[in-house]
Amino acid sequence: MSRRADPLEEGWLLARLGAAEYFETGDYAAAQAAFARALGIAAGERDAVGLELRTLAYAISVDHFDLRWSDAARKEPSDPRARAARSTILGRKPTRDFA
Repeated sequence: MSRRADPLEEGWLLARLGAAEYFETGDYAAAQAAFARALGIAAGERDAVGLELRTLAYAISVDHFDLRWSDAARKEPSDPRARAARSTILGRKPTRDFA
């Protein structure tokens, strides 16, 4: 009997794969491709804020280690609650779209 694939599980694995691609092989392009796929899954699933945030955390870490400061600074979550939390952590005012 085959098991039906769980999109969120696939997303979590892709996020981790992206980090592994970079930190184990140095392949920045492969890492970004895995992150993009994980973020695509997060965008299409309900209650996937955790997946989106974890993927962005890995992606920002990779940008940091690859000295891509502007790329890291541009990465922002799509969920308004996550953006507000990110703003608070960074010491910025939250955006107005958080209700």
